Amino acid sequence: MRLRGSQVAAIVAVVVSVFAIGASAAMAQGLGASLSQADRTAGAEALAAGRYGIEVTPTQSGATAGASAFARFGEAANLPTPSDSINPLVTIPSPSWGPIDLYNSGGGSLTTTTQWPVYLGCPASNQTCWGNPQQFITDLNASKFIHVVDQYVGSTKPKRYPLAGTYIYNTSSVGTFLSESDTFAWLHAAVGSAGGANGPGNIYHLFINQGIDVCADPYNSQCYAPDSAYNFTFCGYHSYVTFNDYGTVYFTVEPYQAVDHCFGPTADVTSATANVLSHEIFEAITDPNLNTWYGYGYPIDNYGEEIGDQCVWLHLYPQKLNFLHQAYVTQNEYSNKYHSCVDKP
Repeated sequence: MRLRGSQVAAIVAVVVSVFAIGASAAMAQGLGASLSQADRTAGAEALAAGRYGIEVTPTQSGATAGASAFARFGEAANLPTPSDSINPLVTIPSPSWGPIDLYNSGGGSLTTTTQWPVYLGCPASNQTCWGNPQQFITDLNASKFIHVVDQYVGSTKPKRYPLAGTYIYNTSSVGTFLSESDTFAWLHAAVGSAGGANGPGNIYHLFINQGIDVCADPYNSQCYAPDSAYNFTFCGYHSYVTFNDYGTVYFTVEPYQAVDHCFGPTADVTSATANVLSHEIFEAITDPNLNTWYGYGYPIDNYGEEIGDQCVWLHLYPQKLNFLHQAYVTQNEYSNKYHSCVDKP
């Protein structure tokens, strides 16, 4: 579901198991972020100027509703029609084409990037409210699964999407509702705590704790809102925003997933978190500016759907990968190579 400023989903249980350095060792220290008036001003200004783009992961019921559940908000993009010239990044073996394959619209992708966890609203000021996402990011980075993106980004180098050396947590109140402007403001505060790390070499994951609703459009009509039936439309999203001071920043929003219409109530909060987190990581890598790899809508109605959207919420059964660490339940991702949802390159 794509959301843009001027225009104001296959759970396949995947065991992502790898040898990896423990995230607790890699993430020994946290950095506090307190929301200032300057952060609020920066967020409001970026929203008003339309310098952002958002692509959401719909709820399970939203995905079932079909293509109307997918939309993009934010800065207008030059999205080509099916009649435009198509130039895939890689040569695909026979059969060379599938009806829901992704096409390269000429934008950039993230060949490598550092991932920054940002924890908002957790009393422990760390990752524990969401299970162990730091370990998941570390394991995913070392897995075969992440190399599904190689065919789209043109690189096969291992471990090129590492966890940052620290995490960020809020030191001022988050409240129980985040508007789009509020989310931008907290992102601005997190970037400041990270020393201004920005651009395609960095991506921030904003984890939103249970009990906090978050919306992704200026009218608060497209929201993660488990307590509201009429505007609970998504379970997470990936995005970019351009600030006057920090320039373009890439990020995802990761609300609490162990609720109805997202992953569902479960004791395995780590897997609940990992499912949408992996969806957004794959999409942020292959379509960071919402103008790179997505479906053209012909002959199948998949226009604008990205690598994760093609496989979102389709299956709910366990599948093992040949790795060696912790098991995570996640969806698969779409492969042009196999014209299908896969868990390996």
